Amino acid sequence: MADKTVLNHYKEMVEKTKQLHLELMVLSSKMSCIVDRIYAELPDDAVAESLGLVGSGDLSNDQSSNSESSAPHLKNVLDTDHL
Repeated sequence: MADKTVLNHYKEMVEKTKQLHLELMVLSSKMSCIVDRIYAELPDDAVAESLGLVGSGDLSNDQSSNSESSAPHLKNVLDTDHL
Protein backbone atom coordinates (compact mmCIF):
# COMPACT_ATOMS: atom_id res chain seq x y z
CA MET A 1 0.00 0.00 0.00
CA ALA A 2 2.87 2.38 0.77
CA ASP A 3 4.29 1.74 -2.70
CA LYS A 4 0.98 2.81 -4.24
CA THR A 5 0.99 6.03 -2.19
CA VAL A 6 4.53 6.83 -3.31
CA LEU A 7 3.63 6.06 -6.93
CA ASN A 8 0.55 8.29 -6.75
CA HIS A 9 2.61 11.09 -5.20
CA TYR A 10 5.20 10.68 -7.96
CA LYS A 11 2.50 10.87 -10.65
CA GLU A 12 1.10 14.05 -9.08
CA MET A 13 4.56 15.61 -9.04
CA VAL A 14 5.10 14.68 -12.69
CA GLU A 15 1.78 16.30 -13.63
CA LYS A 16 2.62 19.45 -11.65
CA THR A 17 6.01 19.59 -13.36
CA LYS A 18 4.36 19.30 -16.77
CA GLN A 19 1.93 22.09 -15.88
CA LEU A 20 4.73 24.33 -14.63
CA HIS A 21 6.76 23.65 -17.75
CA LEU A 22 3.80 24.59 -19.94
CA GLU A 23 3.27 27.81 -17.97
CA LEU A 24 6.96 28.61 -18.27
CA MET A 25 6.85 28.11 -22.04
CA VAL A 26 3.83 30.43 -22.34
CA LEU A 27 5.51 33.10 -20.21
CA SER A 28 8.74 32.75 -22.17
CA SER A 29 6.86 33.23 -25.42
CA LYS A 30 5.11 36.32 -24.07
CA MET A 31 8.40 37.79 -22.86
CA SER A 32 9.99 37.11 -26.22
CA CYS A 33 7.18 39.00 -27.94
CA ILE A 34 7.57 41.93 -25.54
CA VAL A 35 11.33 42.06 -26.05
CA ASP A 36 10.93 41.87 -29.83
CA ARG A 37 8.42 44.71 -29.76
CA ILE A 38 10.66 46.89 -27.59
CA TYR A 39 13.70 46.09 -29.73
CA ALA A 40 11.79 46.95 -32.92
CA GLU A 41 10.85 50.37 -31.52
CA LEU A 42 14.42 51.30 -30.55
CA PRO A 43 16.56 53.42 -32.86
CA ASP A 44 19.07 51.33 -34.81
CA ASP A 45 22.09 52.46 -32.81
CA ALA A 46 20.50 52.43 -29.33
CA VAL A 47 21.54 48.87 -28.52
CA ALA A 48 25.05 49.34 -29.88
CA GLU A 49 25.50 52.53 -27.85
CA SER A 50 24.35 50.86 -24.64
CA LEU A 51 26.88 48.08 -25.21
CA GLY A 52 29.67 50.52 -26.06
CA LEU A 53 29.94 49.22 -29.61
CA VAL A 54 29.62 52.57 -31.33
CA GLY A 55 33.00 54.22 -31.69
CA SER A 56 34.79 56.77 -33.79
CA GLY A 57 35.81 54.20 -36.37
CA ASP A 58 39.49 54.65 -35.47
CA LEU A 59 40.37 51.42 -33.69
CA SER A 60 43.70 52.75 -32.42
CA ASN A 61 42.00 55.25 -30.08
CA ASP A 62 38.65 53.57 -29.62
CA GLN A 63 38.12 52.90 -25.90
CA SER A 64 35.39 50.32 -26.57
CA SER A 65 37.92 48.02 -28.25
CA ASN A 66 40.25 48.11 -25.25
CA SER A 67 39.01 45.44 -22.84
CA GLU A 68 41.18 46.70 -19.98
CA SER A 69 39.84 50.25 -20.02
CA SER A 70 36.21 49.42 -20.77
CA ALA A 71 35.92 46.45 -18.42
CA PRO A 72 38.76 46.31 -15.88
CA HIS A 73 36.84 43.76 -13.80
CA LEU A 74 37.19 41.28 -16.71
CA LYS A 75 40.98 41.55 -16.94
CA ASN A 76 41.57 38.33 -14.99
CA VAL A 77 38.87 36.50 -16.92
CA LEU A 78 40.35 37.52 -20.27
CA ASP A 79 43.94 36.88 -19.21
CA THR A 80 44.90 33.49 -20.67
CA ASP A 81 48.53 33.46 -19.52
CA HIS A 82 47.62 31.27 -16.56
CA LEU A 83 46.08 28.54 -18.78
